[in-house]
This record gives sequence, structure tokens and C-alpha cells, in this order.
Amino acid sequence: MNVYEWLFSDKGDLKKAVETLKTLFYNQKDDGEWRKIELGYESTILELEKKTPTTKYQYAKLQIRPESPGEEVYCEVYATDDGRSFGIDFIPWADVLGMNVEMFRKHDVSKQELIAHFLLELTFDGFIEQDMEVSHRELIERVKKAEDVDSLNPLES
Repeated sequence: MNVYEWLFSDKGDLKKAVETLKTLFYNQKDDGEWRKIELGYESTILELEKKTPTTKYQYAKLQIRPESPGEEVYCEVYATDDGRSFGIDFIPWADVLGMNVEMFRKHDVSKQELIAHFLLELTFDGFIEQDMEVSHRELIERVKKAEDVDSLNPLES
């Protein structure tokens, strides 16, 4: 099952996932702040639904932890391709939507909570792809500047 099929198989899960986002990550926000965030996630979901999934990447993995009973459950969302792992926050959304979903561990975590973690990771750099692209370019520039500074280090000769 690809990410698009997983996300949109039950629209009720998406609404509950946005509510779960508030409980898990935004419970300290006042109602006005939360409403702006909620609208951001709702617009993200609408944009995702319009996309046509590609098959550029092989897997999107939703890894559910903990390794030991009693630890807090943590969901890690990342993609793999040819044995490499990387975050999904800078991957075009159509590519993410075409990835296969692989669940590693079975825990008492609802689909809505898994979707909430997925949406949080996907929108880490913004609720629209253009924001994500700007953040990506800024990150590349910061890395280039850091590399330039490192190349000037007289201690590395």
C-alpha cells in the first residue's frame, strides 16, 4: 500500500489525526494559535489529496518504537532507497505519496496517531511545498557557508 492509499483510505482518520496533532504536539497553544496551525494541516491534506503519487522512492517507513515495554511510543518517519535512510521533509510530496508504507512494530498506536506523526514530519518546514523548498535552499546555503569556513581553517594542514 502506498502512502496516498494509506492516508486517504478513511477520511475520518485524517480529521482525527489533526485532532491528535493538537493533543500530542500543540496542547500548549491557545485556541487562536491552534486554529492557524489546524488550518495549515487541513490545507496540507487538501494539497496532498490533489497530488498524483510517483514511484521515485521505494519505501516510506513508519517505524514505531519503543524497543522495551513501558517506554513512550515514538513514531519515526523516514524514507529509504538502496539502503540509505533520509527524512521526508525535503522530498516532493508526490514522491512521498507514492512510497510504500512499511510498519516495523505492532503497538497499540492508532492509525490517527501514526498519521499525526507523518504529517508533523512532512510539514516540518512548512505547510506548503514552496515553504519546504525555501527551507531546503536556505539549509544548502548554510552548509555551503560552513564548508567555506572549514576550508579556511589553518589548523587543518
